[in-house]
Amino acid sequence: MGRKLRVLRNLVFSLPLVFLGGCGGGGGGNKPQAPDVVLNIAFNEDGTYNYTAQASDSDGSVSYIDIIADGTPVQRQDGNATAGTLETKEANKLEAIATDNQGLTGYDAKEWKTAKSKDIYDKLDGLLKSNPATYAEFQGSIDGIEVMLDNNLPKAHFLITRKDDRYSAITIGDIESELGKVVGDTNMLRDYGIPTKAFIRVPITEVEPRFNAFRDNEYE
Repeated sequence: MGRKLRVLRNLVFSLPLVFLGGCGGGGGGNKPQAPDVVLNIAFNEDGTYNYTAQASDSDGSVSYIDIIADGTPVQRQDGNATAGTLETKEANKLEAIATDNQGLTGYDAKEWKTAKSKDIYDKLDGLLKSNPATYAEFQGSIDGIEVMLDNNLPKAHFLITRKDDRYSAITIGDIESELGKVVGDTNMLRDYGIPTKAFIRVPITEVEPRFNAFRDNEYE
């Protein structure tokens, strides 16, 4: 009788080992993977921004990408990439949703607020004052400085005199500014050969890198 018990104990311990090793728990296959999507934005100088969205899928193909701006669908593009231009608002949220051939989705989003003109002006004033070796002098006014060009009087918020006595300018605008006027003044200054950098409806985080690029290019 004891001999039979020993055999039964061996079976009890060996059967689960055979089950686990040979059958793999009864499951099979890899879990389907959702697509990856990357959303990027770039701010223009006319109160708009460009966006691009690129998606990839490790175990299938991307069927389409949806773009949603401030809660409203604005685009559905077949394939794994899309791009477009939208007008900047005071508060902005842009979402990209990629759907693959298995119905799985990937998501990315950007959210930001545009800065007030006064905040942009103060930031630029500080940056100019901290870089005195890069120009001869500058004038600034939150209300704008009229620049006489023939019979035209476009406004610049900063007028920079460079070391070679040529001028450069900076224009500013926020959500409350008359967009057409600021863009028109910017374009007119440029048309008369005055290099002009525009800061129109941008987040405050955009101000310093944009100024630095202007400065590093000798205000051209």
